[in-house]
Amino acid sequence: MTDEDKNENGDASGLTDNSATLRTVLALRNVILANGNPEETFNPNLRIVVELDSPCPFIDEAFFVTPTGRQVLYPQNLQRNINSILFYCASKPGLSRVLVALYNFEGVAIRCRKVKHLKGGINNEKGWFIGKTINHAHLYNYWYNGIVIGCDDPNLNFFDEEDDEDGTYNGEGCAGIQGDPSRILDAEDTLIFVSETSSPQSKPRNQNVDDDGIIIDYAKEAIPYLEATLKEREVAEMFSGGALRGGHNAALQIVPTKPLRVLLCGWRSEWDKDGASFKERIKDIAAGMAIGSVITCVNIKSRLLFGAHIEQNGFHVSKDISESPNSKLAQSQRQRWELKSDSLSGIYIEHFKADPVKYEEMVPLFSTGEYHTAICLGSVVGKDLSNHARDSRVLSMLLILRKLSKHQRTPLNIIAENYQDQTSGLAVVPLNRSREADFVNTTAIKSRSLVMNLAYPEIQDALSELIVSVPNTPEVGFIETRALGIQGAT
Repeated sequence: MTDEDKNENGDASGLTDNSATLRTVLALRNVILANGNPEETFNPNLRIVVELDSPCPFIDEAFFVTPTGRQVLYPQNLQRNINSILFYCASKPGLSRVLVALYNFEGVAIRCRKVKHLKGGINNEKGWFIGKTINHAHLYNYWYNGIVIGCDDPNLNFFDEEDDEDGTYNGEGCAGIQGDPSRILDAEDTLIFVSETSSPQSKPRNQNVDDDGIIIDYAKEAIPYLEATLKEREVAEMFSGGALRGGHNAALQIVPTKPLRVLLCGWRSEWDKDGASFKERIKDIAAGMAIGSVITCVNIKSRLLFGAHIEQNGFHVSKDISESPNSKLAQSQRQRWELKSDSLSGIYIEHFKADPVKYEEMVPLFSTGEYHTAICLGSVVGKDLSNHARDSRVLSMLLILRKLSKHQRTPLNIIAENYQDQTSGLAVVPLNRSREADFVNTTAIKSRSLVMNLAYPEIQDALSELIVSVPNTPEVGFIETRALGIQGAT
């Protein structure tokens, strides 16, 4: 909804979540199905992507299908995607820019096509992928302008429908991004790839190949790298100077050994209605953090309400340790809990009551030590602000953080949301010569996501795999080229 729509909707006696969206969907449904003979006028390729601002468990009751039985409506909770990008990238500065770039149609981006329509292999053969395993497609395909990252099966979900909240991965034979490598591709499967075009090609080659189609000269160079990466733990620790810890995929996840201190400035109104979503965001942040790390939530919720929110929404926490002798803040300002669960064990969550756009309230916070990352939200407890007001809050927040972190030895990484394009250009961020601030343009992501799912509705769930913290989904991160010995190579 626009700001005007929200104001009009808010004047109603009872505000309904997604009310404008639901009315629009029902109006379209009525117009389309009211036709006396839909088989003659129903566009067989009709797709309707529905934007949801909050979860809507009953939206499926408004679904309808084409005369051939194909689904027409594709609902999408875009706010969940945006939140995931913001929080998942907290321990991986720079990653948000990569993910936002992939949600695009310009240059290199995520795309998909039916397996039967794609060319592949050393001879650029149409249908080459049919009957091949995902692993074979990775190793023996030679696109010069694209790379395979997964597939989608139109007849399967790779998240269990009955357990979608924690995103349990189905495992053997499963589709998705980096799914089961032994899965055999069917002609009707949809191949997911990253490319600058929807029809990637293999360059004609005049090189020697062995019986399996492997380019011999390439193999001589690639095999040493492959053998090195098989030593997963040793290589991973070399990459990060850290240790491995449970998360998306315990065998591969790389987590620094140095504890991080992260600020979460602001509050989402939907967290008051759906405590599980707040827990998911905390899990997103903690997934990439070492034991002993601290997440400090800065907002104007009362001490009592925040404590109840933590303890009533599925967190397994130890006792409130606000009176720790290490605390430099008055007990009335600061609370801390130690989280206790398989994926969050050893991580601390703090609450500091302050409005992050009021300088005098933020000053005491920085007396407790240095912070590594700050997540800046324009939303606030108890108010539904306009996009302009949210961005104004973020701009003020960044100036305050710049002043308070000026004397830190550790540069403060910034991840901030913005709704208006010019906000990122206007912002003056904390000094950090090694890394730019990450701005997540909410409006741009929503637009790109809607268009992406309109063009590729088959991979809607697959795309969400990139930005969720659930077991056995892909882990997206950075590895220095020097660690692989490929710096300077094309």
